[in-house]
Amino acid sequence: MMQSNLKAGVLSPTKPVQFIRKMRGGAQSSLIEAEDGNFYIIKFPDNPQGPDVLFHEAFGTELMGLVGLPVSDWRPVRIHANFIDQNRGLWFEGYGSALRPPRPGLCFGSRLVSATDQESLYEMLPSSWFELISNRTDFLGMLLFDLWALHNDNRQAVFLQDLQTRLIRATFIDHGALFGKLSQAGLNVGRRTTFLDDKVYRNTDVSSILPKWEARIRALTIDGLYALVFASSIPCEWYDPCKVDEILTGLLERQAQTSTYISQITSFLNEQYERREHREDVRIQGAELRSDSLGGSRTSVPRSRRRVLP
Repeated sequence: MMQSNLKAGVLSPTKPVQFIRKMRGGAQSSLIEAEDGNFYIIKFPDNPQGPDVLFHEAFGTELMGLVGLPVSDWRPVRIHANFIDQNRGLWFEGYGSALRPPRPGLCFGSRLVSATDQESLYEMLPSSWFELISNRTDFLGMLLFDLWALHNDNRQAVFLQDLQTRLIRATFIDHGALFGKLSQAGLNVGRRTTFLDDKVYRNTDVSSILPKWEARIRALTIDGLYALVFASSIPCEWYDPCKVDEILTGLLERQAQTSTYISQITSFLNEQYERREHREDVRIQGAELRSDSLGGSRTSVPRSRRRVLP
């Protein structure tokens, strides 16, 4: 069992030097510049989504990094009362015009993904650009991970594009909704866990890609999961040891279900493919009917129907 007297590891907290702006989202996070020279998106322990969010973010980041998924670095950020008093933009918005100051203390800080002079950063991409994503297969690995880790929200990412090669690399962000309950997250791939635009999964070899991610998840041991908590500098005030026990044992138990998750992912993506084909058929039939009504000749429109999923 997890011991209750864990201490933060070697990653010492940094401090804010400037408040930049409030961010979108239910946790009402904020963007700050820290004394280490980096920018962080911070979440307070008393954020509107609850105190568990900080552990979910920190441990989720560590666990995703362990299996090889691209995530941003994180660090504890200590916010003092005078910084809160001087920056009312940090305050939580309530009903109407009411504002509530967050409590000072250790916040979770996700280092902001930023672009160099040779790069551009995007929060969203048009689907026509998805083929430029160099690590697009990671979206399948992330989907399998999110089902296994009971992620109860759509997956989010940011995108860095190299201006010379035009290639884009995705980094996954916002992990506070990990480690939910089965009654919340369930196994509904279509409603939860997927990236908002499922076209990002198109033309990917699911049958060869997902088993690689499954092997990485199945290779994790309960000792390794506990060691990850001990070694990850996660402040002990961010979690209840009993809840951590529940999360880790649940992860271990659900390793046996990864084959089921793969089947669900394959079925979901095939259904999305068939729906797009149906919509295209309807569009073409409508165009042909309009052509007939105008006296035009009716011609067939040849199309390739290459099914890419098993």
